[in-house]
Amino acid sequence: MSSDSSNRNGWYMHTGYDESQELYGKILSIVARHSNDDDISATLDGDAIGGEGSVARIKKAKRQLFGILLGEVKNQDLAVYLTKNHASEGKEAIDYVMGCFSAGDDVLKLKAVDKEYKKIERDGLPASGNVDECNKILTKMSNIASQLKGKNAEGYAISTQRHVRNMIYMVENIGSEYEHEIRMQIDQFDEATIANVPKSAGMLDSIMRLVATREREKVDADDKRFKVMLVEQGLCTADGVEVYAANLRRRQQPWPNSDGVCDFCKIRHGGGLSSCHAKMLSEGKKPPKWGEMSKDQQERLIDRAEKASPGCKTKHGLAVFICDVKNLAKNPCYATGDLFVGAIAPNTVELCVDSQAAPSCQYHFIRDETLFISIDARSREGEA
Repeated sequence: MSSDSSNRNGWYMHTGYDESQELYGKILSIVARHSNDDDISATLDGDAIGGEGSVARIKKAKRQLFGILLGEVKNQDLAVYLTKNHASEGKEAIDYVMGCFSAGDDVLKLKAVDKEYKKIERDGLPASGNVDECNKILTKMSNIASQLKGKNAEGYAISTQRHVRNMIYMVENIGSEYEHEIRMQIDQFDEATIANVPKSAGMLDSIMRLVATREREKVDADDKRFKVMLVEQGLCTADGVEVYAANLRRRQQPWPNSDGVCDFCKIRHGGGLSSCHAKMLSEGKKPPKWGEMSKDQQERLIDRAEKASPGCKTKHGLAVFICDVKNLAKNPCYATGDLFVGAIAPNTVELCVDSQAAPSCQYHFIRDETLFISIDARSREGEA
Protein backbone atom coordinates (compact mmCIF):
# COMPACT_ATOMS: atom_id res chain seq x y z
CA MET A 1 0.00 0.00 0.00
CA SER A 2 1.66 3.21 -1.15
CA SER A 3 0.65 6.76 -1.85
CA ASP A 4 1.82 10.23 -2.66
CA SER A 5 1.28 11.67 0.80
CA SER A 6 2.79 15.11 0.52
CA ASN A 7 -0.29 16.71 2.12
CA ARG A 8 -0.08 14.73 5.38
CA ASN A 9 2.04 15.78 8.35
CA GLY A 10 2.86 12.32 9.73
CA TRP A 11 5.91 10.21 8.93
CA TYR A 12 4.77 6.57 8.85
CA MET A 13 4.70 5.21 5.27
CA HIS A 14 3.80 1.56 5.97
CA THR A 15 6.85 0.09 4.24
CA GLY A 16 7.82 -2.86 6.41
CA TYR A 17 8.18 -4.59 9.75
CA ASP A 18 10.96 -2.40 11.14
CA GLU A 19 9.02 0.79 10.42
CA SER A 20 5.87 -0.67 11.99
CA GLN A 21 7.82 -1.49 15.15
CA GLU A 22 9.14 2.06 15.25
CA LEU A 23 5.57 3.32 14.94
CA TYR A 24 4.44 1.18 17.87
CA GLY A 25 7.26 2.50 20.02
CA LYS A 26 6.34 6.07 19.11
CA ILE A 27 2.72 5.44 20.05
CA LEU A 28 3.77 4.04 23.45
CA SER A 29 5.86 7.16 24.04
CA ILE A 30 2.97 9.49 23.17
CA VAL A 31 0.52 7.54 25.32
CA ALA A 32 2.88 7.68 28.31
CA ARG A 33 2.86 11.48 28.17
CA HIS A 34 -0.90 11.80 27.55
CA SER A 35 -3.16 13.27 30.24
CA ASN A 36 -5.43 10.20 29.93
CA ASP A 37 -2.57 7.74 29.82
CA ASP A 38 -4.10 5.17 32.22
CA ASP A 39 -7.25 4.56 30.18
CA ILE A 40 -5.46 4.72 26.80
CA SER A 41 -2.77 2.29 27.98
CA ALA A 42 -5.44 -0.11 29.20
CA THR A 43 -7.18 0.10 25.83
CA LEU A 44 -3.95 -0.49 23.95
CA ASP A 45 -3.11 -3.51 26.11
CA GLY A 46 -6.64 -4.89 25.78
CA ASP A 47 -7.31 -4.56 29.51
CA ALA A 48 -10.74 -3.80 30.95
CA ILE A 49 -11.62 -0.31 32.16
CA GLY A 50 -13.86 -0.42 35.20
CA GLY A 51 -15.32 2.06 37.61
CA GLU A 52 -17.68 4.96 37.29
CA GLY A 53 -18.47 6.02 33.71
CA SER A 54 -16.47 3.14 32.32
CA VAL A 55 -18.46 2.94 29.06
CA ALA A 56 -17.84 6.59 28.22
CA ARG A 57 -14.22 6.33 29.28
CA ILE A 58 -13.64 3.30 27.04
CA LYS A 59 -15.10 5.10 24.02
CA LYS A 60 -13.03 8.18 24.75
CA ALA A 61 -9.81 6.17 25.14
CA LYS A 62 -10.44 4.35 21.83
CA ARG A 63 -10.99 7.67 20.01
CA GLN A 64 -7.87 9.19 21.53
CA LEU A 65 -5.77 6.14 20.63
CA PHE A 66 -7.07 6.26 17.06
CA GLY A 67 -6.20 9.97 16.88
CA ILE A 68 -2.66 9.28 18.12
CA LEU A 69 -2.18 6.62 15.42
CA LEU A 70 -3.62 8.70 12.59
CA GLY A 71 -1.43 11.64 13.56
CA GLU A 72 1.68 9.56 12.81
CA VAL A 73 0.48 8.17 9.45
CA LYS A 74 1.72 9.88 6.28
CA ASN A 75 0.57 7.21 3.82
CA GLN A 76 -2.69 8.61 2.46
CA ASP A 77 -4.11 5.27 1.30
CA LEU A 78 -3.52 3.74 4.72
CA ALA A 79 -5.10 6.78 6.46
CA VAL A 80 -8.22 6.48 4.28
CA TYR A 81 -8.49 2.74 4.89
CA LEU A 82 -8.16 3.13 8.66
CA THR A 83 -10.72 5.94 8.74
CA LYS A 84 -13.27 3.92 6.75
CA ASN A 85 -12.82 0.61 8.56
CA HIS A 86 -11.52 1.36 12.06
CA ALA A 87 -12.63 4.92 12.87
CA SER A 88 -12.58 5.59 16.63
CA GLU A 89 -11.34 2.04 17.24
CA GLY A 90 -7.74 2.74 18.13
CA LYS A 91 -6.64 -0.76 19.13
CA GLU A 92 -8.27 -2.40 16.10
CA ALA A 93 -6.54 0.10 13.81
CA ILE A 94 -3.14 -0.48 15.45
CA ASP A 95 -3.59 -4.26 15.31
CA TYR A 96 -4.30 -3.99 11.59
CA VAL A 97 -1.17 -1.93 10.92
CA MET A 98 1.08 -4.21 12.96
CA GLY A 99 -0.50 -7.35 11.54
CA CYS A 100 0.35 -6.38 7.96
CA PHE A 101 4.00 -7.19 8.58
CA SER A 102 4.02 -9.44 11.62
CA ALA A 103 4.27 -13.13 10.81
CA GLY A 104 1.67 -14.08 13.38
CA ASP A 105 0.12 -17.46 12.47
CA ASP A 106 0.55 -17.03 8.70
CA VAL A 107 2.72 -19.97 7.68
CA LEU A 108 3.99 -18.26 4.52
CA LYS A 109 5.04 -15.19 6.54
CA LEU A 110 6.65 -17.39 9.18
CA LYS A 111 8.67 -19.14 6.47
CA ALA A 112 9.82 -15.82 4.99
CA VAL A 113 10.79 -14.47 8.42
CA ASP A 114 12.65 -17.68 9.24
CA LYS A 115 14.64 -17.36 5.99
CA GLU A 116 15.55 -13.78 6.84
CA TYR A 117 16.80 -14.83 10.28
CA LYS A 118 18.92 -17.60 8.77
CA LYS A 119 20.38 -15.20 6.20
CA ILE A 120 21.49 -12.74 8.89
CA GLU A 121 22.99 -15.61 10.88
CA ARG A 122 24.79 -16.92 7.78
CA ASP A 123 26.12 -13.51 6.68
CA GLY A 124 27.45 -12.78 10.16
CA LEU A 125 28.76 -9.49 11.52
CA PRO A 126 31.13 -7.18 9.61
CA ALA A 127 34.79 -8.12 9.89
CA SER A 128 35.57 -4.48 10.70
CA GLY A 129 33.94 -4.99 14.08
CA ASN A 130 32.11 -1.65 13.82
CA VAL A 131 30.16 -1.76 17.08
CA ASP A 132 27.20 0.37 15.96
CA GLU A 133 26.76 -1.66 12.77
CA CYS A 134 27.04 -4.94 14.69
CA ASN A 135 24.45 -3.81 17.24
CA LYS A 136 22.11 -2.79 14.44
CA ILE A 137 22.32 -6.27 12.90
CA LEU A 138 21.89 -8.05 16.24
CA THR A 139 18.87 -5.88 17.10
CA LYS A 140 17.24 -6.68 13.77
CA MET A 141 17.94 -10.35 14.38
CA SER A 142 16.24 -10.12 17.79
CA ASN A 143 13.20 -8.42 16.28
CA ILE A 144 12.89 -11.18 13.72
CA ALA A 145 13.23 -13.89 16.37
CA SER A 146 10.35 -12.31 18.31
CA GLN A 147 8.09 -12.79 15.27
CA LEU A 148 8.64 -16.53 15.15
CA LYS A 149 5.91 -17.22 17.65
CA GLY A 150 2.26 -18.27 17.54
CA LYS A 151 0.24 -21.46 17.42
CA ASN A 152 1.52 -22.34 13.93
CA ALA A 153 5.15 -21.42 14.63
CA GLU A 154 6.21 -24.67 16.24
CA GLY A 155 8.46 -25.59 13.31
CA TYR A 156 9.98 -22.08 13.17
CA ALA A 157 10.06 -20.86 16.78
CA ILE A 158 13.48 -19.92 18.17
CA SER A 159 13.84 -20.05 21.93
CA THR A 160 15.37 -17.11 23.74
CA GLN A 161 18.32 -19.24 24.83
CA ARG A 162 18.97 -20.45 21.28
CA HIS A 163 18.77 -16.90 19.92
CA VAL A 164 21.19 -15.50 22.52
CA ARG A 165 23.69 -18.26 21.78
CA ASN A 166 23.40 -17.49 18.07
CA MET A 167 24.28 -13.87 18.84
CA ILE A 168 27.27 -14.97 20.94
CA TYR A 169 28.58 -17.15 18.12
CA MET A 170 28.22 -14.30 15.64
CA VAL A 171 30.30 -11.98 17.83
CA GLU A 172 32.93 -14.70 18.32
CA ASN A 173 33.18 -15.14 14.55
CA ILE A 174 34.20 -11.49 14.00
CA GLY A 175 37.75 -12.48 14.90
CA SER A 176 40.04 -14.28 17.32
CA GLU A 177 40.20 -11.28 19.70
CA TYR A 178 36.41 -11.35 20.11
CA GLU A 179 36.37 -15.12 20.59
CA HIS A 180 39.08 -14.84 23.24
CA GLU A 181 37.25 -12.09 25.15
CA ILE A 182 33.97 -14.03 25.21
CA ARG A 183 35.84 -17.12 26.43
CA MET A 184 37.31 -15.02 29.24
CA GLN A 185 33.84 -13.80 30.25
CA ILE A 186 31.84 -16.95 29.53
CA ASP A 187 30.97 -17.36 33.23
CA GLN A 188 29.01 -14.12 33.01
CA PHE A 189 26.65 -15.73 30.51
CA ASP A 190 24.83 -17.89 33.06
CA GLU A 191 21.38 -19.41 32.46
CA ALA A 192 19.61 -16.32 33.78
CA THR A 193 21.53 -14.08 31.39
CA ILE A 194 21.06 -16.42 28.43
CA ALA A 195 17.32 -16.23 29.06
CA ASN A 196 17.37 -12.42 28.89
CA VAL A 197 17.94 -10.97 25.41
CA PRO A 198 18.43 -7.30 26.45
CA LYS A 199 20.94 -8.20 29.17
CA SER A 200 22.87 -10.53 26.86
CA ALA A 201 22.88 -7.95 24.08
CA GLY A 202 24.24 -5.37 26.53
CA MET A 203 27.08 -7.68 27.56
CA LEU A 204 27.96 -8.40 23.93
CA ASP A 205 27.99 -4.67 23.25
CA SER A 206 30.47 -4.17 26.12
CA ILE A 207 32.71 -6.95 24.78
CA MET A 208 32.72 -5.53 21.26
CA ARG A 209 33.55 -2.04 22.52
CA LEU A 210 36.34 -3.38 24.72
CA VAL A 211 37.98 -5.24 21.82
CA ALA A 212 37.50 -2.26 19.48
CA THR A 213 39.24 0.00 22.02
CA ARG A 214 42.18 -2.40 22.27
CA GLU A 215 42.46 -2.55 18.49
CA ARG A 216 42.55 1.25 18.26
CA GLU A 217 45.20 1.43 20.97
CA LYS A 218 47.28 -1.16 19.11
CA VAL A 219 46.97 0.75 15.84
CA ASP A 220 47.92 3.99 17.59
CA ALA A 221 50.98 2.34 19.15
CA ASP A 222 52.08 0.88 15.81
CA ASP A 223 51.57 4.24 14.15
CA LYS A 224 53.70 5.96 16.77
CA ARG A 225 56.54 3.42 16.35
CA PHE A 226 56.34 3.79 12.57
CA LYS A 227 56.72 7.58 12.74
CA VAL A 228 59.61 7.35 15.19
CA MET A 229 61.37 4.99 12.75
CA LEU A 230 60.88 7.43 9.85
CA VAL A 231 62.50 10.26 11.83
CA GLU A 232 65.35 8.07 13.15
CA GLN A 233 66.19 6.93 9.61
CA GLY A 234 66.39 10.56 8.50
CA LEU A 235 63.56 10.24 6.00
CA CYS A 236 61.78 13.29 7.42
CA THR A 237 61.87 15.72 10.30
CA ALA A 238 59.81 15.41 13.45
CA ASP A 239 57.73 18.40 12.36
CA GLY A 240 56.98 16.88 8.96
CA VAL A 241 56.50 13.24 9.95
CA GLU A 242 52.67 13.40 9.97
CA VAL A 243 52.48 14.59 6.37
CA TYR A 244 55.29 12.28 5.23
CA ALA A 245 53.69 9.20 6.82
CA ALA A 246 50.27 10.04 5.36
CA ASN A 247 51.70 10.45 1.86
CA LEU A 248 53.72 7.25 2.17
CA ARG A 249 50.70 5.22 3.24
CA ARG A 250 48.58 6.70 0.47
CA ARG A 251 51.14 5.60 -2.12
CA GLN A 252 51.18 2.13 -0.60
CA GLN A 253 47.40 1.69 -0.81
CA PRO A 254 46.70 -1.55 -2.70
CA TRP A 255 45.04 -1.58 -6.07
CA PRO A 256 41.27 -2.02 -5.59
CA ASN A 257 41.39 -5.62 -6.84
CA SER A 258 41.46 -8.78 -4.77
CA ASP A 259 45.17 -9.32 -5.55
CA GLY A 260 46.22 -5.64 -5.55
CA VAL A 261 47.46 -5.70 -9.15
CA CYS A 262 46.64 -3.21 -11.93
CA ASP A 263 44.18 -4.70 -14.43
CA PHE A 264 46.11 -3.28 -17.39
CA CYS A 265 49.86 -3.58 -16.75
CA LYS A 266 49.64 -6.33 -14.07
CA ILE A 267 51.98 -4.34 -11.82
CA ARG A 268 51.25 -3.03 -8.33
CA HIS A 269 51.17 0.77 -8.34
CA GLY A 270 49.21 3.56 -6.73
CA GLY A 271 46.21 5.32 -8.19
CA GLY A 272 43.39 3.99 -10.30
CA LEU A 273 43.36 2.55 -13.77
CA SER A 274 43.18 6.07 -15.20
CA SER A 275 46.56 6.77 -13.54
CA CYS A 276 48.37 3.82 -15.13
CA HIS A 277 51.30 5.31 -17.12
CA ALA A 278 51.62 2.21 -19.31
CA LYS A 279 47.95 2.51 -20.25
CA MET A 280 48.42 6.19 -21.12
CA LEU A 281 51.31 5.32 -23.42
CA SER A 282 49.30 2.55 -25.06
CA GLU A 283 46.68 5.18 -25.91
CA GLY A 284 49.26 7.60 -27.30
CA LYS A 285 49.14 9.89 -24.27
CA LYS A 286 52.20 11.29 -22.48
CA PRO A 287 52.19 10.39 -18.74
CA PRO A 288 52.57 13.19 -16.17
CA LYS A 289 56.18 14.34 -15.59
CA TRP A 290 57.35 12.26 -18.54
CA GLY A 291 60.17 14.70 -19.23
CA GLU A 292 61.48 14.31 -15.68
CA MET A 293 61.83 10.53 -15.96
CA SER A 294 65.12 8.88 -16.74
CA LYS A 295 65.59 7.12 -20.07
CA ASP A 296 65.49 3.75 -18.27
CA GLN A 297 62.16 4.61 -16.66
CA GLN A 298 60.72 5.67 -19.99
CA GLU A 299 61.91 2.51 -21.71
CA ARG A 300 60.46 0.31 -18.97
CA LEU A 301 57.09 2.02 -19.26
CA ILE A 302 57.11 1.72 -23.06
CA ASP A 303 57.98 -1.98 -22.80
CA ARG A 304 55.25 -2.45 -20.21
CA ALA A 305 52.73 -0.73 -22.48
CA GLU A 306 53.75 -2.90 -25.44
CA LYS A 307 53.45 -6.06 -23.36
CA ALA A 308 49.96 -5.12 -22.19
CA SER A 309 48.83 -3.80 -25.58
CA PRO A 310 50.88 -5.38 -28.38
CA GLY A 311 51.44 -3.06 -31.33
CA CYS A 312 50.94 0.19 -29.44
CA LYS A 313 54.64 1.12 -29.83
CA THR A 314 54.30 1.13 -33.60
CA LYS A 315 50.81 2.59 -33.63
CA HIS A 316 51.74 5.63 -31.55
CA GLY A 317 55.38 6.02 -32.57
CA LEU A 318 56.73 4.68 -29.31
CA ALA A 319 59.01 2.13 -30.99
CA VAL A 320 62.73 2.85 -31.39
CA PHE A 321 63.79 3.24 -35.00
CA ILE A 322 66.11 0.69 -36.62
CA CYS A 323 68.26 2.26 -39.32
CA ASP A 324 71.24 1.21 -41.43
CA VAL A 325 74.34 3.37 -40.94
CA LYS A 326 76.86 3.50 -43.80
CA ASN A 327 80.62 4.06 -43.53
CA LEU A 328 80.78 3.61 -39.78
CA ALA A 329 84.54 4.35 -39.81
CA LYS A 330 83.82 7.95 -40.77
CA ASN A 331 81.75 8.38 -37.61
CA PRO A 332 84.02 7.69 -34.61
CA CYS A 333 81.30 8.90 -32.27
CA TYR A 334 79.66 5.47 -32.66
CA ALA A 335 82.83 3.53 -31.88
CA THR A 336 81.72 2.67 -28.32
CA GLY A 337 79.42 -0.03 -29.62
CA ASP A 338 76.74 0.80 -27.04
CA LEU A 339 74.14 1.23 -29.78
CA PHE A 340 75.19 -1.71 -31.92
CA VAL A 341 72.66 -4.48 -32.40
CA GLY A 342 74.57 -6.62 -34.84
CA ALA A 343 76.36 -6.62 -38.17
CA ILE A 344 74.27 -6.73 -41.33
CA ALA A 345 76.98 -6.39 -43.96
CA PRO A 346 80.56 -5.13 -44.21
CA ASN A 347 80.72 -1.51 -43.04
CA THR A 348 76.95 -1.60 -42.27
CA VAL A 349 75.56 -1.82 -38.76
CA GLU A 350 71.95 -1.94 -37.51
CA LEU A 351 71.54 0.98 -35.13
CA CYS A 352 68.77 1.71 -32.62
CA VAL A 353 67.97 5.41 -32.57
CA ASP A 354 65.59 7.07 -30.11
CA SER A 355 62.74 8.97 -31.78
CA GLN A 356 63.71 12.26 -30.14
CA ALA A 357 66.66 13.75 -28.34
CA ALA A 358 64.37 14.38 -25.37
CA PRO A 359 60.60 14.42 -24.82
CA SER A 360 60.58 18.22 -24.94
CA CYS A 361 62.89 18.42 -27.97
CA GLN A 362 61.70 18.17 -31.55
CA TYR A 363 65.06 17.02 -33.04
CA HIS A 364 66.45 13.50 -33.46
CA PHE A 365 69.77 12.42 -31.99
CA ILE A 366 71.17 12.04 -35.52
CA ARG A 367 70.27 14.87 -37.86
CA ASP A 368 72.53 14.03 -40.84
CA GLU A 369 70.12 12.22 -43.19
CA THR A 370 72.98 11.15 -45.49
CA LEU A 371 73.95 8.61 -42.85
CA PHE A 372 70.73 6.69 -43.42
CA ILE A 373 69.69 4.33 -46.18
CA SER A 374 66.03 4.93 -45.30
CA ILE A 375 64.10 6.89 -42.71
CA ASP A 376 60.65 6.07 -41.37
CA ALA A 377 58.16 8.84 -42.24
CA ARG A 378 57.30 9.22 -38.56
CA SER A 379 60.82 10.32 -37.76
CA ARG A 380 60.14 13.60 -39.61
CA GLU A 381 57.21 14.57 -37.39
CA GLY A 382 57.79 17.83 -35.52
CA GLU A 383 60.92 18.60 -37.60
CA ALA A 384 61.77 22.28 -37.56
